[in-house]
Formats: sequence, C-alpha cells, structure tokens
Amino acid sequence: MRKKQLIKSMALAMAGVLFASCAISASAAPPPVTIHGTGTTTKEPTTGLYIANQAADLENNPASIDVQAKTSGGAEIVYDLTVSWGNMQFEYDFGGQWNPSSHTYTLGTSGKQGGGWTAAGVDGTNNAITVKNDSNFPMTATFSFEIGSTLNPSGNTNNGAVVGIFSENNNDFVTTSGGSPSTTSLLDQGYNGTGIAAKMNPTVNMEMVATELESGQIYYATAGNATSNIDTAKKDMYFALSGRPDTGLQQSSLTSIGTLKVKVAPYINATRITKP
Repeated sequence: MRKKQLIKSMALAMAGVLFASCAISASAAPPPVTIHGTGTTTKEPTTGLYIANQAADLENNPASIDVQAKTSGGAEIVYDLTVSWGNMQFEYDFGGQWNPSSHTYTLGTSGKQGGGWTAAGVDGTNNAITVKNDSNFPMTATFSFEIGSTLNPSGNTNNGAVVGIFSENNNDFVTTSGGSPSTTSLLDQGYNGTGIAAKMNPTVNMEMVATELESGQIYYATAGNATSNIDTAKKDMYFALSGRPDTGLQQSSLTSIGTLKVKVAPYINATRITKP
C-alpha cells in the first residue's frame, strides 16, 4: 500500500486546554571581567576587626552579565497520525457480448451479464484506507469522495449515478458466495440507492495508546471505559464505487475520476483518566 504522512509530530495546543508546566533551563555565558582598584583598611577599636574602605577607582562594578534561558515541552497534545491506502483502481464492466445462439450475454470481467463493478477493485487491499493514531489524544477521521465529471457528465445527483461509498466492513462490497468473489447489490445502486447516503461521509474514532504509561499518569479516551491500545488506535476503512457510469463512457485505460479525502480532528469531549 502506498503511504502518506498526513500529520507528523505537530506540537499543537487545543483551544480550552491548559498547557502543562514548562521545564526551564538556564545557560549563562558572560565574557571574563576584571574588577580592580585600591583602598585602605580601618581598625575597629571595639572588636579589633579590620574594615575595608571601598576605593572610588573600582571599575566595572557591578559587572554586567547576560543571562539566557529557554523553555522545552509545554504542548499538552502532540498530534501524530499516519494515513495509508491501496492503489484505488476500479473497473466497470458494461456487460459481455451478445451471443445469438444462446440468447445470452457472455460474462464480462464483472461476472454478470448486465455488467457491474469488478470484484478485483474491492478485494480489501486495493480499496483499503488505514488511519493510525499515535497522538496522545483520541482522534476522529471523516471520509469523503468528490467525483468529477468523467463517469457522470450529466451530474452526480441522478438516481443510479456513480458515487463513492465507505464501510468498515469490506464484506458490504464483495462476497464469495458460490466460490468466487463477486460484488454485492450495494455497488449496483448508485446515488439515492438504499443505504447509500449513510455510507458517503462516515466518521470513525481512534483512541490514543496508553498501555505503556506509568501508573498515575494522565491520558484521554473517548469514554471512561474505553480501551486505549494499539488496536483501538487504528481504523481500517474500505472504499467502493457504486452506480452505473453514463452509457458510452468506456475508458480503455485508467483515468482519474475524483478525489478521496480524509479529514482528522481531535475527539470532542474526551474523558480525562488517571491510569491505575
């Protein structure tokens, strides 16, 4: 799978979240300074101790030393997410050739007489998107697809027009019933199909990984009983195209048809937990 680093080690502070205490280190590097002069002493008659009389010719007193300091840390939240995805290459088969002898269409690459999207496009690898949260805060990811005019020159709001859909379960798109992979009816419906709207802009939550934190340390979760580990910090999403391209739009080679977007944001109203 190709990989793209979407957000890497960004030290940001959310609005309404207090900064942690800053560690401060000081470094002073003054040039050498000589302070000199002459003076006399006076004996104190009662104690017998000698008191130095400061001379007027003392120079560079007091010495001026430049002191420098810097702060480190201070960002309560560090965002670090990785998004990876498959080749995202799909093929629509308009149907096989008419056979006058059998009065049927020969099966095309979709395995269906009437045509359809081929199962190779939704094999669980080509159409997979993975978002991995290594931040120290739970995150959300929202998926969307903006289709161009290549497959729908008349617009993408007509019934049956091609749209992009998502699911956390790839079995929504492909089945192996009968012994060979084939696409489900969901990929035939297109715009305004049953259940299509619910799959067009899904949002998923990802916990932070808190398994290595020491007892007494603070972490954040989507709920007080949420499990914060590697498995719950990673989400797999699967993409598919549903609907029938406009007639006559045969493309002999792969061409760009739209843009898939993944938008990440901090989880709203997280629970602050002290690790036992």
